[in-house]
Amino acid sequence: MGGDLPHRSVATAEDTEGLAGELTLRDDWTIPSTGGGWGDTILRVRGGWQRTETWKVPRGGGRRVWEPEGTGQSPIAPLSFPSRPSAMSGLVQTEPLLGEPPLLVRGDPYSVVVLLQGYAEPEGVGDAVRADGSVTLVLPQAWGPASSHRESPPEGGGAKTALEEAARGPILVDTGGPWARDTLLGALARQGVAPGDVTLVVGTHGHSDHIGNLGLFPGAALLVSHDFCLPGGRYFPHGLGEERPLRLGPGLEVWATPGHGGQRDVSVVVAGTVLGTVVVAGDVFERSGDEDSWQALSEDPVAQERSRKRVLGTADVVVPGHGAPFRVVREAPQPPN
Repeated sequence: MGGDLPHRSVATAEDTEGLAGELTLRDDWTIPSTGGGWGDTILRVRGGWQRTETWKVPRGGGRRVWEPEGTGQSPIAPLSFPSRPSAMSGLVQTEPLLGEPPLLVRGDPYSVVVLLQGYAEPEGVGDAVRADGSVTLVLPQAWGPASSHRESPPEGGGAKTALEEAARGPILVDTGGPWARDTLLGALARQGVAPGDVTLVVGTHGHSDHIGNLGLFPGAALLVSHDFCLPGGRYFPHGLGEERPLRLGPGLEVWATPGHGGQRDVSVVVAGTVLGTVVVAGDVFERSGDEDSWQALSEDPVAQERSRKRVLGTADVVVPGHGAPFRVVREAPQPPN
């Protein structure tokens, strides 16, 4: 890559004949493609505000406008994949997604935005680890700040009615640790979402690096592990179990995925996106390619292995608790000899 694009520049990518896989940007910035051939080339461009954009150029060329931070419009990187998958527990293969958050997977009726990517890394000597959990936003297609509204569920409607009502607005899956408070607020603001707009917060499990900012959303319904309550502390039984998912809306469910934190972990399943079914899995998966390393952190490895197999059997993309989202690659069945 020749260098960073000038601050506030507009980058235009065109099909440049004779340059075989290269794009020329305005101001003579040239980027080699990472794909083979021109059609559907995947590129990574670093804009002037130091945010990496990953995007796919259709056959015939394309154009992208970068807006620096502070203009009121947040750049979002469409998700793309590297070429080499890695094995995962002998069940399937996985491919980490390229690009820096926020990462968008558009869908109908729900889109998924990975706001903050979790991490876990050794620090200093001994067994100390520095970690924070991923934070993901699920946005109904019909929602917008101008249409934000909140209706109280009908009296006597129970958990099902209350959950479906809460899922009509922005849904936050995990909130990260309390040390990431300002980072989370900034990430939400760049998507045009205020804390008061969030109508439902799902906590995948009860660890502090995943639910450390619940206090930012006193007006939201909370589904933390298996506890569901409305603002003001009104708790509802709901019947969630491994064989009984909670349906929040068309193609949107909460699954019981026990193991990492005991018997009460949950995952959010979003069907109907451009990449297929996305599962926001908390620490069911630490990261892509975690192989057997997750077992040392699991309160119930047998249950977690069962949850992992279930997720990998459904998901096209998994958002893990402490790493980049990854694509699930299933091998085509071999014909019998």
